[in-house]
Amino acid sequence: MEIFKRSPDHTIKSLIEWGTQGHYPLFDRDWLEALNPVPGKRLRALSTNQKSKVKTILKRLSGQTSFERKRTVLFSLSQEDRSAFIRAFMNAVEHKILDTSPELH
Repeated sequence: MEIFKRSPDHTIKSLIEWGTQGHYPLFDRDWLEALNPVPGKRLRALSTNQKSKVKTILKRLSGQTSFERKRTVLFSLSQEDRSAFIRAFMNAVEHKILDTSPELH
């Protein structure tokens, strides 16, 4: 996703790299399970308003130096904002996987 590509924070890039291996240390397991409550149903794309919220959340995360503070920022978000950020993050992980493995297209 273009929001993550423009980020100057290299730790977000490393978290995306960890995500390609199936490791999501920033997110609580309950958050990931609540992301898609209806199995098999596709999620809608993020709206422009949600993308701008994700961008501001990303800036807040980039300002934090420690991993625990990044998690604290995510815990302080509303459920809707957290869900939008997780969806955008998963989209970035998906794009990274497809970029490294073109045979999956």
